[in-house]
Amino acid sequence: MTYRRSSVAVLGSGLIGADLAGKLQRSLTLDCRLVAGRNQESLGLRRAAEMGCPTSDRGLAALLESGPFDVVFDASNADDHAAQPKSSRQTPRARPPSPAGNSPPGTRAATELSPRPA
Repeated sequence: MTYRRSSVAVLGSGLIGADLAGKLQRSLTLDCRLVAGRNQESLGLRRAAEMGCPTSDRGLAALLESGPFDVVFDASNADDHAAQPKSSRQTPRARPPSPAGNSPPGTRAATELSPRPA
């Protein structure tokens, strides 16, 4: 039986975005189709390109033009979030790689670090 790999984009080319791109390249179920940042000379975009991921320095505009994607990881700078169009924040599958306390219920990080029942 053959499964379709889910198409994935990473918004942000800093350390977190570069790390995600590396993990996606090793995934059997996720296909990194874009890493979008703001500076083509950034270390994260260079690393992503070296790993074989398509890259763009056009940020959110490139992501919106290149989609649709099954999943979008938002690894952008928190200062950029206010500038992003409201429509991008309304996509239920577009979520930042959250700290453990904000992870969706049932995920490993959320259950490992959630308060224990009394």
